[in-house]
Amino acid sequence: MGCATKNAKVVVISLGSLQRLISLRAVPQSAVPHIVSIMSDAMSQGVDIQLRILQTLVSLIPNFPHIHGELLADVCHIFRAWIWRAVSHVSNRRYYFASSSKSLVLLLFHRLLQLLYVS
Repeated sequence: MGCATKNAKVVVISLGSLQRLISLRAVPQSAVPHIVSIMSDAMSQGVDIQLRILQTLVSLIPNFPHIHGELLADVCHIFRAWIWRAVSHVSNRRYYFASSSKSLVLLLFHRLLQLLYVS
């Protein structure tokens, strides 16, 4: 609900809470597609929100092994969209973006390799 608002402070707080719930495994698996959709919609908002989305995705992927197929493609799309937007915004948050994006890339490739070896 908080992510649907256009208030940046509310969205950042909501994403932080969501990230915490994900890390505690308090989010049902059935909610993951909706969460990814909400994060995709929120990517058009500010830089702080984009950073929080990347951090949330880094928590989401290892805690939900059933993320594959279209859902994994949606996560990759969010990351790709961030890369295109980040070029002009990364100046003072470079370390946080680099850290989050590196973690996300490693997790995505790890998940893709798992899917290749399982198939």
